[in-house]
Amino acid sequence: MASSSRRKDGFVYFGRSVRKDGKSQEYVGSTTRNVRTREREHKREVRKKNSKTWVGKGTSFKVTGSFWSKNPRKAERTIKRRRRAAYKAGTYRSKYSGQKVKKRSTKRRSTNRSYRTRRTSRRSYRSRRR
Repeated sequence: MASSSRRKDGFVYFGRSVRKDGKSQEYVGSTTRNVRTREREHKREVRKKNSKTWVGKGTSFKVTGSFWSKNPRKAERTIKRRRRAAYKAGTYRSKYSGQKVKKRSTKRRSTNRSYRTRRTSRRSYRSRRR
């Protein structure tokens, strides 16, 4: 019998991994189970002598936050994609790095788009803008 390809609800979680040289790194992950269960797995990986995983290469791991998502795998990918784009643009600021974000000098016009009501379709929004 074939397995169902239905998306499972779950959590997207953020963690802090401290590396051997003392630097802190942010971690983003997703799980369809309890976040605490997943955190215990990460901590078990850290305790291993010769771990090959991203988190296991550090000296400690702690979950710093999480949120519920209808499609956690997609949400995780979106967060990582946006983070990579911000890093390339030089605007990425890690929660733990203490770096300042470069401010944009121009005022953005597209702020109203994010507060659009659900009833308004994208097509009618575009026609109003012209």
